[in-house]
Amino acid sequence: MLDINSSGEAATAPSSREEGTVQKPEATINSLPDLVLGNLFKYLYWKEKILAVEAIPSWGRILESSLGWETFENDRKYAHYHQVLGSSHYIFEEITCIAQYGFYFSHVIIWIQNFIPTDSPIETDFALLRAVEMHCPRLKSLTVYHPPNLSSSAITMSYVQYIEPLQNILASEANVRLGLCRLLYSSVEANTGAVDLLYFYRVHNLLQKVTLLDFSHGLILASNVSALHLLSECHSLEVLKCPVQNLTTQLIQQLLDFNLQELYLVNDEHTLNLHYVEKDHISWPVLKTRPGRRFEVHYIFRNRAVCPGHMCLNPFAQTLVFDSLCSSVSRAMLRCVADLYGDTLQCLAFILSVWEPHVPFSDLEDLTSNFQYMATRLKKLRFALLNLVIPSDALLSLATHAPSLVKLLVYEHKIFFGGKVAITPDEISDLQFKVSTALGHPWTAIKQDENLYQLTECRQAMLFEESVALWEGFW
Repeated sequence: MLDINSSGEAATAPSSREEGTVQKPEATINSLPDLVLGNLFKYLYWKEKILAVEAIPSWGRILESSLGWETFENDRKYAHYHQVLGSSHYIFEEITCIAQYGFYFSHVIIWIQNFIPTDSPIETDFALLRAVEMHCPRLKSLTVYHPPNLSSSAITMSYVQYIEPLQNILASEANVRLGLCRLLYSSVEANTGAVDLLYFYRVHNLLQKVTLLDFSHGLILASNVSALHLLSECHSLEVLKCPVQNLTTQLIQQLLDFNLQELYLVNDEHTLNLHYVEKDHISWPVLKTRPGRRFEVHYIFRNRAVCPGHMCLNPFAQTLVFDSLCSSVSRAMLRCVADLYGDTLQCLAFILSVWEPHVPFSDLEDLTSNFQYMATRLKKLRFALLNLVIPSDALLSLATHAPSLVKLLVYEHKIFFGGKVAITPDEISDLQFKVSTALGHPWTAIKQDENLYQLTECRQAMLFEESVALWEGFW
């Protein structure tokens, strides 16, 4: 690592010069090409970029260009864990940054935490949307994350502060891609909450233009299965996340005929209580996609029991997430996953367990062979995430027999050897060597105080929204 002095130069040890040798120019961090610096800036939080320029003023040229601002995200959860980035008045600093550099922004991600209409919207996060409208003429995409307890009625009463800036942004830049995320996750809703919200977006001409839509059903649940036919008016929709019971074969086909490419289906305790059976409502094999266009389906089973009868043949299935299940996963379930999705599944995740006692898998006596059966048949499985207690033999079996596996994420303290979780250094070292050999590259288990959710190749916030948000401190 170079030792950078106050002038931005790399300090070098003194050396004697021999007559006739050519003195090489002293390396300086300022000599890095702008494209290289721009790539480095992509990984910095917006406030880190400003602090970097305060330390090395010559980097100001990067901030005054699109190289420094491909994406702006007011990710306060990140600032919360880094004291130097924290603030007692985030909204003022964020608006100042948007006003100063927004001209260069291509993609903006706004996390709204304060969604309370007031007579002075400048003091709420609504003002961020207005700032983007005023200062970001080169915008290509805008994604808005909503507070999980925000109700549809609160949204519909916030036209001027919330909807109007979005309308103006879309009107001024016809090709801006709009994403509306985490709607009605834990809000108190009437039975028609999602319908009311979609109708509101439709009336104000947003439903037809949204490219990413992510909503749930709130806490007050419907008593019968009902498809949301208003979704058929989402002509620009590319990514959709919603409860599986809100869709039918016909509705999905309509969205595919438009532009749908990624579908995230939540199958939770509400789905179970409705006695919803997916194969009775959706016939995946009959769906037709446009030539050359991808279509991926990602399943999220959460807060419920699962058995093979709940699974459905789907040639588009790429992800299975089992999150906080209320039943242990059986031998039959593992084999069902392998038999149904062996030709398409690329990502598999088991997260936590609320089963008492906390035994995430049944049939422990042959779990290793069950994992081997599953792994050998999941021909395209590339990513596996296990946030639960797992025997070392089963873990090694997965790594050894999944032919395409490249990333295996598991907590070290949740691996147990021979019935015990207390791992000796020799045991973990031996396991790491064996898994590394099986994968063909170095592998280590994740430490307890580290973030397990490192599947940057996937839309993690869509797949693991509760776990990721709790880890990062947003909720």
